[in-house]
Amino acid sequence: MKSKLLTALLCFVVAFCLWTYVITVVSPDSESTFTNIPVEIKNTNVLTDRGLMIFGDEIPTVTLRLAGNRSDLLKLNSQNITVQVDASKIIEAGTAELGYTVSFPGDVPNNALTIQSRNPDYIILDVVERVEKLIPVEFSINKEAVPENYISADPVTDVTQVRVSGPKERVEQIAKAVVTIDLTGRTQSVHENFTYTLCNEEGEPVDAKYVQTDKEQIFVDMLIRRYKVIPLKLTVIPGGGATENDVTYTLSPDEIMVYGSESALAQLEYLDVGTLELSQLANNQTLTFPINLPEGITHETGQGAVVTVELAFNNLEVKHLSVSNLLLENVPEGMSAKSYTATVDVTVRGPKELVTLINASYLTLVADLSDVTPSTHVLPVTVKIDEKFAAVGAVGTYSVTVGVNENGG
Repeated sequence: MKSKLLTALLCFVVAFCLWTYVITVVSPDSESTFTNIPVEIKNTNVLTDRGLMIFGDEIPTVTLRLAGNRSDLLKLNSQNITVQVDASKIIEAGTAELGYTVSFPGDVPNNALTIQSRNPDYIILDVVERVEKLIPVEFSINKEAVPENYISADPVTDVTQVRVSGPKERVEQIAKAVVTIDLTGRTQSVHENFTYTLCNEEGEPVDAKYVQTDKEQIFVDMLIRRYKVIPLKLTVIPGGGATENDVTYTLSPDEIMVYGSESALAQLEYLDVGTLELSQLANNQTLTFPINLPEGITHETGQGAVVTVELAFNNLEVKHLSVSNLLLENVPEGMSAKSYTATVDVTVRGPKELVTLINASYLTLVADLSDVTPSTHVLPVTVKIDEKFAAVGAVGTYSVTVGVNENGG
């Protein structure tokens, strides 16, 4: 009798546990509500191909009341329930109402639960036309804000256009991408990335929400240099009957802007671009001289820059004389010399009243034969002019051909 009572009690406990398990865990008639389930919109690339896009960035959500075994419901939450709408069903701009599908995690069969209610019944999307275009990059720079005696060059960038895409109504307002660079107090060159602002034709920022661009930043190079304006000068060597007082000349340009360090510029007050040897210049003429700068100094034009000089002789007369008077000086001992040049055409220049009177008899050609060897030589000659005509000079360089032999040879 006692054994029967124990068996009955055991059966009761087992039955109660099974009942409790079914009610609390299996319970085929359980229900649960899941809120704020995010909606995934798939196949949006199809919209891009159709020139459409979904306007707005808010993610739709739904609320579901599900029925089924409690054990299955306990495996669910608002993040592992998948709700999807298919954007490929949208074919035109406007308000789209799309049905959605519901699926559960892999260990919960889709047919294990039933949807008792859903809110909303449809997903409503605002669909607009999507366009894209290229816009130019422009710069807004306060160049006047650099410190005194500094100058900024134009900005340099590899990016000249930005591609923008988005709602047609907003993209059509965008005319340019404006990069703003503040140079206030800046003495160092710019080498950095900048963000930009999408603006209309007037340069006013536009509402670019929902607009996409193909670049986030634009890299810009921009030189900022210390400068100094210096005059250009010439060195004039008198000769040929002319001094610096007898000529006028103009330089173009007559000053240049140069760049360099503070110390290098401090040492440069002017630039001597060349020399005018008046004895080698017979007439009014135009000359050019290269601009050669000291080390550490640069010029905007760079290599190949030249200065043009317009040269004019004032109140001087030029005459051409055929001179035969030749003096061979310093013939080496034991040698003899003979000139094979009978006459040399010499140009002289000086005050008109003197040049009018001078003739070839007042000129002597002097050749120096120091250190010559027996042979035939072309030797330079110096033109000596009688003291009566001290203000007259010879213009140009001259030479004679001389034969040198050993005596008795």
